[in-house]
Amino acid sequence: MIKSKIIFPSIGMLALLIGTFTVALPSSVQAQNSNILSSLKSGLWQFREKARGNDIVDAICIGDVNKMIKIKNKNDRCTIKMLSQSGNSATYEYSCVGKGKGRTIIRKETSGLVQISSQGITDGQLFDFKLEARHAGSCQ
Repeated sequence: MIKSKIIFPSIGMLALLIGTFTVALPSSVQAQNSNILSSLKSGLWQFREKARGNDIVDAICIGDVNKMIKIKNKNDRCTIKMLSQSGNSATYEYSCVGKGKGRTIIRKETSGLVQISSQGITDGQLFDFKLEARHAGSCQ
């Protein structure tokens, strides 16, 4: 008679397996990131704040469109995580060590026009804004 041995995974092993699947999920979500941001034009972008009567509040030469996610921390080193994507809209969360963190929603209308809604904290100051960003040409 052959005796078989049933092995039940330990709690630690289950946690490791669950952690593996949890970690794998963001990488597949990050792959979707290219659908919205990678199709945006690089170059000069003008930002208009809706609360200020659509006045141009900033113009940034953007080679890396990820800067749109963290406008208040555009020159800081930050980690960015895409939380969700649906159609032409994506929600991101970012954290900049020692500087701040935020949550940004980007809705792409065209490759040269996006709506940005962001809130968070930077250098100890809270922020909450809605911007329209338009591609304005090449950087000079």
